[in-house]
Amino acid sequence: MGITIHFSGKLRSMHDQPAVFGMVKAHAQEHGWEVHTVDDPEGMLYFMRDGVAEPYEGPVSGWVVELHPSCEPLFLLFDKDGHVQQSFKTQHAPREVHMKLIRLLASMEPLFAAWDVRDEGGYWETRDERLLQDRLDRLAQLNSALPAPAGPLPHPPSGPELN
Repeated sequence: MGITIHFSGKLRSMHDQPAVFGMVKAHAQEHGWEVHTVDDPEGMLYFMRDGVAEPYEGPVSGWVVELHPSCEPLFLLFDKDGHVQQSFKTQHAPREVHMKLIRLLASMEPLFAAWDVRDEGGYWETRDERLLQDRLDRLAQLNSALPAPAGPLPHPPSGPELN
């Protein structure tokens, strides 16, 4: 359970990608976010279409933005045609992080031919801080009612075995 922001879109033109970066960089400097550039000629992304994850292999470019230690990173990664799509949770970060991110997404909207944002916190649709806080409070209440884990969960090793 969480407060998730889902977004997807397609740039009007790949020539708009530097303008998107300018917006990301300005917000990052203003709010103290870390930005990492991604430029992978042989990258892989998955795009959800009709409930099915469709793989894309090819050039991937964009940025990974670390908004807050308690928030999933924002992956603004574009395929060769300017498509972008992500879902990520913000509920463990302060409410202001969620609001700042929505403002960033709103500032980028004019650069997209198609732009869809769905905010489980309701802030994208309403810009109502109280509604967002109510949803965050309700989620915290629901999560506090869950039993605590009995101990560490076993985690299967990944990657090659070490000798």
